[in-house]
Order: sequence, then structure tokens, then C-alpha cells
Amino acid sequence: MALVRNSKWLQYLGSPAFIDTGILGAANFVVKPLGFVFITYVCIASIGIEGYGVMTNALAIAAIAVGVSTAGTSFYTVREIARDKTAVQRFLSSILPVRLGLSIVAVAGSVTLTWLTMRVDTLVAVAAGAYAIGLGLIEYERSFFRAFENLRFESVSIVSEKLVVILAGTAGLLVSPTALGVLAGMSAGAAVVALANLKWIHSLYGVGRLPRQIDRAFAKKTLKTAYPLGLASIFVLLYFRVDSVMLKYMTSDVVVGQYGLAYRVLESLITIPAVAVALLLPRLSFIFGSKRPESGFALIRTSLHWTITISAVISCVVFLFSDPIANVLAGGPQPVSAKALSILIWAFPFGAAAFVLSNALISMDEQKLLATALGVAAAANILLNALLIPRYSLYGASFATVATELTGTLLMLLVVWKRNRQTV
Repeated sequence: MALVRNSKWLQYLGSPAFIDTGILGAANFVVKPLGFVFITYVCIASIGIEGYGVMTNALAIAAIAVGVSTAGTSFYTVREIARDKTAVQRFLSSILPVRLGLSIVAVAGSVTLTWLTMRVDTLVAVAAGAYAIGLGLIEYERSFFRAFENLRFESVSIVSEKLVVILAGTAGLLVSPTALGVLAGMSAGAAVVALANLKWIHSLYGVGRLPRQIDRAFAKKTLKTAYPLGLASIFVLLYFRVDSVMLKYMTSDVVVGQYGLAYRVLESLITIPAVAVALLLPRLSFIFGSKRPESGFALIRTSLHWTITISAVISCVVFLFSDPIANVLAGGPQPVSAKALSILIWAFPFGAAAFVLSNALISMDEQKLLATALGVAAAANILLNALLIPRYSLYGASFATVATELTGTLLMLLVVWKRNRQTV
């Protein structure tokens, strides 16, 4: 039996899936640290911790606005194209422009709201919104690479995005070392990459001349079917971003900056499980679509085992070295951020497991139950932040994040477990 198991592992290690996942991991390993250093160390050194707080808050508001408008179409696109490769042109010609239009409207609304409340400089909000729109387009364009399981192409897109955005953001800082300067540069870089990706998709997948008019019936059907995934995405954004916004309203830009520094570490680490399960959604979509649930649940169990084990080890390491990590990123002693990081890092194992479970539920067409689970978690997050931030400041927000990840993961696990029991 050991020989059989080893032979299966050897076959997997030489498979295109493993090689492509390795390339995607290598691409992230190379450029994600560069992006992380830029968005933390370089930006803080250039604009200060208060300016960094302004930038963090503006990005959080913009991300929520764009996330609300995208309506879960990325996951839906991956699942549907993985099942029917001929659908690529319909999604590209109809859903991408709809997403762009909705994102622009959402950002315009968020900018107006910030202008009315005077909580964020209007130009900073516009620049953050433009960057969020660009990232949203890039993320959707990568859905096509993911659906075709072309992780090498996705790797090129990731490397290009990070390098171009860093270079453009650095140029922005050189021109104007302010939150507005860096965000303006980053938004210009994201726009360039989004246009390049679109042209690449056209040439890769033989997409012909796109019709000038959107297929409204197809777009309407897609949005209607994908809306539970949209709700799920909104709930995820809420409990990933609302803490920074609530800290801004209840404390100060300095506290938001201190929290943002710690949170960036967690946000960067999430890349690891995201890469590890990159092929999970298209692969599970094909397996469950082929009516082979036993194989699907076996793959889910294996994925959960490895993601939880590896992420728990990483969390222990970061917890032990939270002080030097925060001090290096801040360019000096930063005990407040270090303490927040020592709390936040325990959300990482639950977040890693959530990646596997959410992809599993989407592949099984259980988007409504996924949205319900994440909705409960998002409501719990807002309530916990409202109760804990006034008393414990950024530490309360850190505890709320950990509790939210735990709640959402357990609820998703319960749904997957019930589905597995029904197939036995």
C-alpha cells in the first residue's frame, strides 16, 4: 500500500497541475513580498503612520464599494467556463463590461458619501476607487486563466501587476510623497495591467471581435444566478475591511495605521492557501458536474488537512516573532502593531480552511448556503467590532477578526459535512 501511495504522489509531482501550481507559487513568492514591503515599509517611511492610516481607510472603503458591485461573477465565471469552455466569449463580452459599469457607479457612490461625511479627502477617495476598479478588472480577467487551469498565464499576470503597480506607485511617491500621490500612481499601474490582460485573453482563447451590444439576457441570467456568490463576496469584504473603517470612525488615523500594518501581514499570508488551492474550484466543479461526489469529498478532505496543518505552523512562527516583524516593517519600535499581529495571526488557519470550504461549496452549487454562513459571520464581525473597539481599540478589532474567521469556517464545515453525509 505504501508503494501504491508513493507512486500516486510521484505521478502527482510530475503532473502538469503540480508544475503549474508550483509556478504560480513561485511567482507569488517572488513578487508578493515586494508588494508587501512596498505597501507597508516604503509607504510608511514616505507618508508616515498617520498618512498610512488615511491610505488604509480609503482603500478599505473603495474595496467594499467595488466588492459589493461585482456580484460574485468571478467564482461563477470560473465554475461555468470550467464546465463549458465555449462560454468564454459570452462572459468576456457581456459580464466584464457590466462589472466595470457597476464598479464605477459603486465607487462614485462611495466618493460622494465620503465627501458628504468629510471623513476622507475626496481626491484620495477617487484615487483609491480607481485603484480598486483596476484591481477588480484584473481579478476578473484572471478568472478566465483559472477556468482553463492555465496557472502559468495567471502567474505572468500576477508578476506583471505587482511590478507595474510598485513602479507606478513609487513614481507617485517621488512626485508627491502623500497618500494621494501613491494611490494615483498605483491606480495608473493597475489600469495598464488590466488593459494588457484583456488583450492577452483575446489572443489566447481565440476570442473574435466582441459585439458592440451586451447580451442583456445572458448578463441578467448570470447576475441572477450569481447573486448568492455576490452576497458571499460582500460578507467577506465586510469582515475583512469594515474593521479599518470602524476604527477610523471610533479612534484615529494613527490607530488605523497601526492596525493596518499588522493586518497587512495576515493579508499577505493568505496568498499561501490561495495559491495552494488555485486549481481546486475548476477541478471540483468538473468532478461534481460529472456526478462523482466521492472523489470530490476525498479531494476536499486532503486539501483541508494540508492547508490547516501548514497554516497553523506558520501562525506559530509569526506569533513568536511578532515584535521583530512589526519593528522591521515600521522602521522602528512598534509594540502596538506587534501585539495586534500576535492576536490577528490566529485568524490565518481558519482563513486557510475557509478557502477550501468556500471553493467546495461553490463547486457543489451551494452558493446560497455559503452566503448564509458568511452573512452570519459578517454580522458577528460588525457586532463584535462595535462592542470591542470602544473598549480595546485595535486589539478589539483583532479579536473580532479571529472570532469571525472561526465562526464562518465552522458554519461552512457544517454544510460540507452534511452534504458528505447525504452522499454516503
